[in-house]
Amino acid sequence: MPNDVQTSPPRSRWSRLRRRLAIAGLVVFLLVAIAVVAVQSPAGRRFVKGQVTRLLAERHIAFSADELDYNLFDLSVALDNLRVAPTDRPDLPPLLTAERVSLDLERDRTHRRRACVLERHGHRRCRPLRRACAGGGQPAAPA
Repeated sequence: MPNDVQTSPPRSRWSRLRRRLAIAGLVVFLLVAIAVVAVQSPAGRRFVKGQVTRLLAERHIAFSADELDYNLFDLSVALDNLRVAPTDRPDLPPLLTAERVSLDLERDRTHRRRACVLERHGHRRCRPLRRACAGGGQPAAPA
């Protein structure tokens, strides 16, 4: 009597490995996507602002901003009512005080990074970001 149940041929070692790699890749992609969404959430933004404040406080720099808004997809940052001041020298004036600071990190046609700052009246000023020179660690002069 013939057996009506057909059995599939055993999978080769390579097909099992490919399947496992595909599943691992999907899991990594989903974890990165969840992390990006979490950092973009309001709770994530509060956490990032707290970490920035803590890191600067360790270096004796007071940082305060009413709102920190950033977008990881288009690499832009905006800060409202920003104040940066030294904490170890209270007699010195603040290093920076601004109603709104908007920074847009973008690539130009040659794929070099540029920092674009939105100034008053909607005017954008962009400068290329250069790496620090090898000798002395001083940043290169703006072009």
